[in-house]
Amino acid sequence: MHGFLKGLKCLTLALSFSIGISSLLQGCSNAPAPCQGKNVLLISIDTCRADHIQPYADDKAQTPALKKIASEGIWFEDALTPVPLTLPAHCSLLTGLHPMRHGVRNNYNYVLSDEAVTLPELFLESGYATAGIIGSIIISRREGIGQGFDYFDDEFLPEEFQALQPSVERRAGRVIASATNWIIKHLESRSLKPFFLFLHFYDPHMIYQPPAPFNILYKEQPYDGEIAYVDICINQLVEFLKDKNLYDDLLLIVAGDHGEGLLEHGEPTHGLFLYEEAVRVPLITKLPSKLPRPESGAPCRQSVSLLDIMPTLIDLCGLGTVETDGESFAPWLLGRSSAKPRNLVLETQYPLTYNWSPMYSLRNTHWKYIHSPQPELYNLQNDPDEHINLISSKDAPLQEMQNELEDRLIAMAQSAMPASERQISSERMETLASLGYAAGSSAEGMIAPGEALPDPKEKLDVYLLVDRGLGLLSQGYAFRSIDLFEEALRKDPENPTPYVNLGLAYAKVNQWDKAIELTRKSVEMSPENLIAQLQLTRIYVIRDKLDEAQKRLNALIREFPHLAEAHFQLGEVFMKRSEFQSALQEYELAKYWMPDMPGIDGMIEKVKKNIAG
Repeated sequence: MHGFLKGLKCLTLALSFSIGISSLLQGCSNAPAPCQGKNVLLISIDTCRADHIQPYADDKAQTPALKKIASEGIWFEDALTPVPLTLPAHCSLLTGLHPMRHGVRNNYNYVLSDEAVTLPELFLESGYATAGIIGSIIISRREGIGQGFDYFDDEFLPEEFQALQPSVERRAGRVIASATNWIIKHLESRSLKPFFLFLHFYDPHMIYQPPAPFNILYKEQPYDGEIAYVDICINQLVEFLKDKNLYDDLLLIVAGDHGEGLLEHGEPTHGLFLYEEAVRVPLITKLPSKLPRPESGAPCRQSVSLLDIMPTLIDLCGLGTVETDGESFAPWLLGRSSAKPRNLVLETQYPLTYNWSPMYSLRNTHWKYIHSPQPELYNLQNDPDEHINLISSKDAPLQEMQNELEDRLIAMAQSAMPASERQISSERMETLASLGYAAGSSAEGMIAPGEALPDPKEKLDVYLLVDRGLGLLSQGYAFRSIDLFEEALRKDPENPTPYVNLGLAYAKVNQWDKAIELTRKSVEMSPENLIAQLQLTRIYVIRDKLDEAQKRLNALIREFPHLAEAHFQLGEVFMKRSEFQSALQEYELAKYWMPDMPGIDGMIEKVKKNIAG
């Protein structure tokens, strides 16, 4: 459902909900929005910690372009992501909804529903030309991120697919080249439409491999080198926009989608915990130059969230009325408001990948409560690095924060998008249990736990073993990785992740029976894990167990028709059986869902030759 009908449905939903967390903007006012008709550029820098860029800090990455943009606008000292994971964070950025409400809870196995009303759809319906250019396949159109874009560039080169990276990605320089080409074509078309352009840079994500000269300048801090490289690319875009006389009148927002652990609480990357290093992000804005505003370059102390970007742009650009879970920060950009207290809800479902407890948090500038089997409470004013757990302190507002977190989780669960197809009980206990909220907690005043899942903090050694093993496996050291995965399995036998990794490692060394046994075990433990499912079918295809492969692939495609890899594997099954017409159909479906899949064009030509004779 797109366009006007989709907007009507969203408005109906907005009027029907009474949970008190939505933001209804642009009401009945007849005054023109301050940035209506202005070009808008929204930049997301993946895995970017606020305290590793300028102007937030000067002792990490040198980011003169971001510092200059901040000096021309407003930057928020206390900006948070609702979830430290790329796909759900971007779904929240582009819908203004908490992950629990839009339904995308992790990086894999999820697709943003077409029922979601997205920011580019609102711009498109308001007469803008819309374009999106991304740096990682994690937020491609196959995950539903392309909704509302006239032009969406998520194509990757074969060498980008084959690089030793955890995810398919491309450098910031390629993103900038695509962006400038699109802007040139937009200008050459002599279109009178303003544009909304969304850019995503993935470079700071693991593995940290900054290009020259940043690999030398930041030899000991390659993560900061990746950020510094992205900054140079942003500067190239700024200079291009200035050359085209587009910069001064531009509305620009730059944000991180989440941070990075960097081992500060033992986590090297992100997703496992909800500490500040993973959830605090930069958020920098620049308004059109002629717009009245407070003193440029000033930091704003109002707490904000990625959820707030959509309602802010709705407010500034006059995009209509729509429900979000955020609050417009336009009043602070325009100097019409002072900072006010605010409690923000955070979550991570990533630990469930390991069969560990998810985590939820309620956080303001003073206090932060983290719900897990071993709950935590921190005074961020006195302990910003979160080292002193005050969960047993009689002077801390534990009960109040627990109660508010529970109330808000229940409200969001009960108003989740219909597409999530989850039947949520109205009973408080059952609703929280369905969220994994009550998993194993024993703190006084908490809901009695059901069957406990382990606290991720207790399993950090297992997590690090798996992480090191994957690093070795990606570098070709399969036997060394097997030792680490098996040690992880001994420490945590109920964890499905070491099984699937062992299955992959044994496949790499051609020990196929073990590969099948271990991968199948992972699938039995975690049937929703598509990576494990596709790994098992891939091994079956390689070993000519075609009936079993076809049965599983058909089941996967029925549930997830967008799975290009499943269609490709099914094409291989039919090729091995010389059923060429069926093979062609599956290869063409694989190409439809992943146009840039390496080798797909060659396979289509090969099967066509077989059909021709």
